[in-house]
Amino acid sequence: MNTDPKSTSAPATRGTPFTRPIPGKLRRLHSDGALLLIVLVSLVAGLVPVRAQDLPTAPSFVDDFTSLSRARWFISDGWTNGKHQNCTWSKSLIGLSDGMLTLGFEKRKLKDREFACAEIQTKQRFGYGTYEARMKTDTGSGVNAAFFSFVGDADKQPHDEIDFEVLTKDTSKVQVNAY
Repeated sequence: MNTDPKSTSAPATRGTPFTRPIPGKLRRLHSDGALLLIVLVSLVAGLVPVRAQDLPTAPSFVDDFTSLSRARWFISDGWTNGKHQNCTWSKSLIGLSDGMLTLGFEKRKLKDREFACAEIQTKQRFGYGTYEARMKTDTGSGVNAAFFSFVGDADKQPHDEIDFEVLTKDTSKVQVNAY
């Protein structure tokens, strides 16, 4: 055992130049600075533009209505949408002229309803994307001109619908509904 006090070694302590303790106030400032640096790096990293993934696209569905293809369109005829609707679908109220489709509505008793009306539906199903329709409607109270997407029992899916409706009492407005 070495008894010379000048050569006696002591265990390393936190006071060496490389492990010097940081006083309380500086320790807080040091940790706050580190946190600020992390936040700044995160913000700068967040400024890098992120590009959305490309989704596969399907061919566009366009119809110029020079004819009404039965392969493309289902024509509603002789049935109703339920008690809430006061008309029976009638294919006789569908017309084509100069590239325009006409869907009529008239006061004419048909089956158990006081009115007859027209509807067509695409046979093809569509999903996410852009939908567009050019529509013109007459004015009148109680009539609803609509373009909508729909899935339901016929597709073995729960009812889901997005409507773009012109209530014909005020044709300057479009209502959008989802249910």
